[in-house]
Amino acid sequence: IGDTEADKAKVKQLFAAILGSDVDPNDVAFTPSTAYAMSLAASNLESRLLPGKGEVLILEDQMHSNVLPWQHITTRRGKGGRLVIVQRPRDADWTTALLSKIQASTAIVAVPPCHWACGGLIDLVQVGKACRAVGAALVVDGTQYVGASPLDVTSVQPDLIACSVHKWCLCPYGASI
Repeated sequence: IGDTEADKAKVKQLFAAILGSDVDPNDVAFTPSTAYAMSLAASNLESRLLPGKGEVLILEDQMHSNVLPWQHITTRRGKGGRLVIVQRPRDADWTTALLSKIQASTAIVAVPPCHWACGGLIDLVQVGKACRAVGAALVVDGTQYVGASPLDVTSVQPDLIACSVHKWCLCPYGASI
């Protein structure tokens, strides 16, 4: 990523195109890491943790960058949050396992498009619909997926997607969008 504004604008344009034809490059932001972006998301979404609607769903054995921020906000005193870890399904169907946990008490779902350890896919279009049906935020860590496989954020409609672009997008290490 170059240092000029023109270089940054070009990278934003290219990354937006990876996410779908309707993605506005102005909606793309640079962060130092996915962990940083997830921490920002958790901090901004913490107000959604209300009594009776304070569950944050994550997958078992997710990358720490998408675990620690959610642990942090759900363990603060008086916030009423609860971290719900979706266990690894025996049939490898992460989508069904995740959908079975999304309910009225779900405030945030923070998941990747595929599980980094086993490659199991998550149908984010279905997950996004389920989140919207209960008023939950959908936060996606696309690091292990974006650039290697198509992800149409227009169909998924996440509240935020973060991606360490040094993986499949072939950017310098330490770059995140």
